[in-house]
Amino acid sequence: MLQNKSKSQVLFLGILSVAGVVYVLFFLAPWQRSISQLQADVISKQTEIAGVQDLELRLMQLEKETVRLNTYLENWQVDSLLNQQAAKLFGQISILADQAGTDNLSLDPLQEVQMESAKSYPLALGCQGTYHEIQDFIYRIEQLPYEIWIEDIKLTPLANRDNRLQCEITLKFFIASNGNSD
Repeated sequence: MLQNKSKSQVLFLGILSVAGVVYVLFFLAPWQRSISQLQADVISKQTEIAGVQDLELRLMQLEKETVRLNTYLENWQVDSLLNQQAAKLFGQISILADQAGTDNLSLDPLQEVQMESAKSYPLALGCQGTYHEIQDFIYRIEQLPYEIWIEDIKLTPLANRDNRLQCEITLKFFIASNGNSD
């Protein structure tokens, strides 16, 4: 009987061992693989979320940079337009000097000044001519469609030249920040 008990215990232990192996092979191992796969998926998603947060931060930085660059570009376009108008004015002054009969024209733009709603363009201008030619030249400058202030005029006789004068004029013209000169 003892041997029967022992055989039944061995049989029971054998069945229990087989059940344990079956359990490990068919239930525990697949679950463990599923759990490992889920853990890997969770880590992957966490990494993805961290990457998205980094992208959101980078996107906010890029949006700020875009606003800064757009502001710079807008200011540059306004300045470019104003400088084009200044160049156009210098060309007009050169033509007016020729029309008035003066010669040896020199144009020396000075440091421009940005004001609240306009830009001031100081200009040192020099030319040679008779009194009447210089007077005609100044009159023509004053007829330009810009707000112009003549700040200083110096007339100096030229040595060994009949009735010829050296004229030095300091003037300012103004262009509104919106591009209009009125």
